[in-house]
Amino acid sequence: MTAVPLAVLAALEASGLRLLRAAPPRLHLRLGRRVAHEIDLVVVAGAVGAGEAIARTLVLDGPPAAAAEHPAVISVADDDPANDDPVADDDPADGPLSGHLPDGTAWCWLPHDPALPGLPLAVDREHVGGWLGGLGVLRSLEQVAYRPGERAVLATAWEPREDEARPDRTVFLKVLPPEAVHPLHRRLRAALEAGVPVPPLVAPPHLGVLALGRVPGVPWRGLLTGPRADALDPRAVEDVLDRLPAALAAEDPDDVGASGTAGRVPAPDAAAAGTGAWRELLDHATWAAAVLDPATGAQTGRAAGAARTLLDSADPGPVVPVHGDLHPGNLHVGPAGTRVTGLLDADTLGPGHRVDDWAALIGHLRAARADLGAGGTALDGVIARFTRRAGTSADPEALAARTAATLLALAAQPEAPPAAREARRAAAAEVLHGR
Repeated sequence: MTAVPLAVLAALEASGLRLLRAAPPRLHLRLGRRVAHEIDLVVVAGAVGAGEAIARTLVLDGPPAAAAEHPAVISVADDDPANDDPVADDDPADGPLSGHLPDGTAWCWLPHDPALPGLPLAVDREHVGGWLGGLGVLRSLEQVAYRPGERAVLATAWEPREDEARPDRTVFLKVLPPEAVHPLHRRLRAALEAGVPVPPLVAPPHLGVLALGRVPGVPWRGLLTGPRADALDPRAVEDVLDRLPAALAAEDPDDVGASGTAGRVPAPDAAAAGTGAWRELLDHATWAAAVLDPATGAQTGRAAGAARTLLDSADPGPVVPVHGDLHPGNLHVGPAGTRVTGLLDADTLGPGHRVDDWAALIGHLRAARADLGAGGTALDGVIARFTRRAGTSADPEALAARTAATLLALAAQPEAPPAAREARRAAAAEVLHGR
């Protein structure tokens, strides 16, 4: 049996559907104390004893929580792949695609997220094939990321037509709230013109969707446990950050955050807007820790309080253009690991402080070290080198506060195992005590 939020039944009733079975919900803890669930269901449309089984994904996005409470749940049969009942991939049912429940919970059937009106078109092979048909023949289209109300990313693979002699190509479709697409397109174009290796723009913005090409190289994250872990010089990262166009520092922070992105942290990216966003991140980490690991609430609250004190007293330095979500997964490097070849997830290019990017990167490195335990000793030297380099331009207390905030936010990731969350909280305390 699988526990799913009780609100599933209300959403099904509003849609005229009946629940057959469910997979375990995927939990999203969003900024603003919002709990969202993404649930794969098998439902039945039609009268009892008739109708067809349909595979659908329901999203429940709850109202802001006043306290760390889990929603009421019910137990239903698991979505067992071995079940012999035929399940349709298409959705023949009529009925509403989204709505609101009396308690304020918003619900929708994917891909019909009201905040992402371009998503239904981005998952439509015929539409994408017509829009980007100049790339060749669309071979595959797969969703690789989704955050309710914030963004989705799909990977498309293209092969040349019979009369064309060119290699296969991968293009990523980034779906954002419509108001965020054109500002991001403008910032990416400015970065590319300045020689920053962000993903190339494949086509103009289209109905809330950006088409982006691959960047060369491999994620630096994949090298951190091998012999090339220390190959990347911090100055190579600094050089890329120095190339960010100065005009980005004058961007409206509201435009930078218009997509509502909360990042995987969930948000040194939001920290591009300044100290206030780091405080918001600490508030999120404290609340999320109480939701995920109630026994650690006091520990997280103390660490967050210490970080807030440092944020209020330390000098973050001048406002400069920043990446806003810098971490080893967003840095691509060449085969030798010495050269930065790509800068991903540039949604939050905009104004901030250089210490913001250093802290986000060092915080992720420290989280990786904490996760690996005794197997992560190779990262000690990497962390020390990047911390020393950051210290040449950043106030140590500003760096410590932001690094600890990053670690506390990473400790609030629902997908992280409990042991990893605890290790990340301990790493945050170590940063604050050892600054």
